[in-house]
Amino acid sequence: MEPLPDGANGEGRDKKNGRFVKGWKGGPGNPEAKRHAAWRKAFIESVTPADVHRAAVKLARLAGAGESWAVRELLDRCLGKSSETLHLEVKHEGDLRRGEELLGIIERQNKPAQEPSE
Repeated sequence: MEPLPDGANGEGRDKKNGRFVKGWKGGPGNPEAKRHAAWRKAFIESVTPADVHRAAVKLARLAGAGESWAVRELLDRCLGKSSETLHLEVKHEGDLRRGEELLGIIERQNKPAQEPSE
């Protein structure tokens, strides 16, 4: 018996070329996608550029204070995730101080303009 062209063979695909047949409605997709899209939209609408800036400054300060997870996150966000793991070792207190000075310079340069008061 020949499979029906509308995919009644349970696959919905043309036996000759493997493509979905015309009229095949496919699966339900991701049933959670609509709800997740609504969550993303709510977050995007409620976070301002100033909020993101404050979070970035906080992350930079924590990295400057030696929090290893913050250093990794900061570098991942600024440079992209590395393909290899790099282990950094602070051998001298001066190395950490220089890192803090660099973060201070970055913070000053990236400080947002003051918003006009109403």
